[in-house]
Amino acid sequence: TDTIYGFSGRFDSPLAWKRIRDLKGSDRSAPMLSLVAGPEMAFQYAEPPHGASYEILIKYWPGPLTAVLRARPHVPTEFCGPGDTLSFRWAVSPFLHDLITGLGEPLLSTSANRTGEPPLCSFEAIERSFGRHLNALVDGGDLRGRASTVVDLTGNQPILLRQGSLLIPLDEEDASDPGTPEGP
Repeated sequence: TDTIYGFSGRFDSPLAWKRIRDLKGSDRSAPMLSLVAGPEMAFQYAEPPHGASYEILIKYWPGPLTAVLRARPHVPTEFCGPGDTLSFRWAVSPFLHDLITGLGEPLLSTSANRTGEPPLCSFEAIERSFGRHLNALVDGGDLRGRASTVVDLTGNQPILLRQGSLLIPLDEEDASDPGTPEGP
């Protein structure tokens, strides 16, 4: 992706969800994020935020902000994170934008690594570790950036779940949550 390398697949494919969880290893139950081509795509699957949460989304999208939103009722529960939520990020990369727009669906994504290990930062490292298990591998160069910042936007007030590359001024009492989606 445009923050760190990730495993990706079609959001609407149960097989993609399974394959990515298998690649990550262990009993992978942590939520994953999905990349979108804009807010309209995210809002097909999740409720738009309100109040200050909406303002955060509008101010920082597109960019390295992963927004945790309340899933719409038609989304299969196995695709949802804790509390029937989904996590979306509007990627800046023109390549990703064109790919997602062409698919017409969000692109499921999570960091390219096994659960509990640091994300892999180079094409070569991913090819060595996972190459024979991947359908495709895109060389994005050396990606040693930080993962995206994750903010829960399900309520009127945003809650910081993971500090990443984007610094958002929120209250100090906002704490991290172990249910934070992994990934770019």
